[in-house]
Amino acid sequence: MHTCSCGWSGSHEELESEAFSELLQLSCPKCEHHLLLVSFPVGDDIKLAAEEGNDEAKAMLARVLASEESSARWEREVLRTASQLPELDGDELVFLWELAPDDDYVIKAGEQLVWREHRG
Repeated sequence: MHTCSCGWSGSHEELESEAFSELLQLSCPKCEHHLLLVSFPVGDDIKLAAEEGNDEAKAMLARVLASEESSARWEREVLRTASQLPELDGDELVFLWELAPDDDYVIKAGEQLVWREHRG
C-alpha cells in the first residue's frame, strides 16, 4: 500500500505511471505527486549481470548489444555539417523524404540522392 500527503492511499496498481528510457515514474492518481521512481538496468548493468550468470540478463543481452550497435552506427553516419550534402542545381527544388525498403530514411531532390540515414 502507498499513501500520499494529499490523503490518498492505495496499491501500486492504482498509481499513475509514466515510462522513460531509464526509469518508471509512479504518481498519486489524485494529486499527481511523484511517489516512486523505479530505475531500469542500463546496458553495462545487464552485461555484468549476464556475465555473472543471471538468466534474465542473458535474455536481454542481445537487445542491448543491438541497441548499442544501432547507436554507434547513427553516431558514425549522422549529418553534422552542410558539407556532407551534395551540390544541388536549380532555383526551385522539390525534396522527397521516404522510407527505403531497407528501412533507411532517404531524401532526394528529383532523382538525386541528397541524404540517406539509418533509421535504427
